[in-house]
Amino acid sequence: LNLTPKYLLDRMKTDKQYLVLPVGFGLGSPAKRRNKIIVDDRTETLPEVLVTALGIDRKEEPRKISGNLKNDDHMAIDIQPVNKFMSGSFKSALERKNRTDAITMTYGGIKTIPKEIGQLIKLVYIDLENNEIEELPDELTLLPKLKDLYLRNNKLHSLPQQFSNLTSLRILGLANNNLAEFSNQLTHMPNLVALDLSNNGISAIPSEIGQMKNLRQLFLKNNNLKTLPVELYAMKKLSKLYLDGNPLSEETISQLKKELKKTEISFDVKK
Repeated sequence: LNLTPKYLLDRMKTDKQYLVLPVGFGLGSPAKRRNKIIVDDRTETLPEVLVTALGIDRKEEPRKISGNLKNDDHMAIDIQPVNKFMSGSFKSALERKNRTDAITMTYGGIKTIPKEIGQLIKLVYIDLENNEIEELPDELTLLPKLKDLYLRNNKLHSLPQQFSNLTSLRILGLANNNLAEFSNQLTHMPNLVALDLSNNGISAIPSEIGQMKNLRQLFLKNNNLKTLPVELYAMKKLSKLYLDGNPLSEETISQLKKELKKTEISFDVKK
């Protein structure tokens, strides 16, 4: 199935109803579903397209998550089942703030997120990867239903002080930013299942990571980690732990293998 922007845009101009899933949703093979995606073609450019998803089944848990959290075959989405809207711009999202529960704007050169995003209290999914965002507004933390947040390939250097208010968050992608630390805010997010902090400048992990009881997949590739807190060794529920590209000691690697025998651990050590 061709999901390139050009194909989708051409298709939108000729066929209002077709069996295809929006780019970024990763809902699996359309052939296995009977969900119709109706495209509102009142707009001319792909970033502004408003997609209405009808009858998408609600998933209580992510069905599969990979090291690359955006692989179509692995990503989970938890959109409300009837007549909800995915928006391709902040403007259209705010115009339909009582219905919009998903926003996707990638490769758009976006530098700021408007504070008004806090009004979109029904949002469950945000994808703002591959932009130029340097700071997240405090208002982002006012979204009580937000479950999936993708911010890979931006210019973030920190997280809002009240980031842990996003208590419903399950999947958080922060790879390829300018984060110098593993924020303590993350350790107070009880429902977080998958966290990607690869390719940042993180040199230490707080001992409070042991509080992340539901964390299953942790990606910390290409940081500056030399040691790991002992609390990490006790996280027996971790299914994946990726540590490639960190200057870890042989002693740390040996301890990981010993304590996390059931965890898939990847550690191509940086020398």
